[in-house]
Amino acid sequence: MTDRGRIFGLGGVFIKSPDPDRLKACYRDVLGLALDDYGVTFLLAAQDGDQV
Repeated sequence: MTDRGRIFGLGGVFIKSPDPDRLKACYRDVLGLALDDYGVTFLLAAQDGDQV
């Protein structure tokens, strides 16, 4: 078998809303999260500070 590499992470939380623009505004204004065209990205760091 050949080594095809590893997957370090994949997945997410998906929330369906009848008013997605209002939900995005809440994330931005109330929770202080920066959004892009795809939503919010959370980057995790290991204990040594390296991004995982």
